[in-house]
Amino acid sequence: MEIQDTIVDCTADVVVGFIVLLHIQLYDVFPALAFLPFFTVVTVAHFTWKSLSIKPENLPNLERIVPLQSHKNQATEVNQLDNILKACISSDELSSQDSVSFF
Repeated sequence: MEIQDTIVDCTADVVVGFIVLLHIQLYDVFPALAFLPFFTVVTVAHFTWKSLSIKPENLPNLERIVPLQSHKNQATEVNQLDNILKACISSDELSSQDSVSFF
């Protein structure tokens, strides 16, 4: 067991040493960059922890959500509004006198 513990300790020391050297180099480039890896890891860990802690009973009931197409009245209103807009766009009610020039 002693050899295995020694190998694990040496590997951990090397990894921590390289991380410290990386942070020192980042600090030399720009001091705020030294903290960027830490905040990235903390942010990813936070959202991973929150997503894993969601319970199924807290999720929204998707069975109650009904698509728009099943509501015929709303679909009819949308079609009527679409027809009105098409009629306004295609009509020549606006003449050159009604338009406003900004130049």
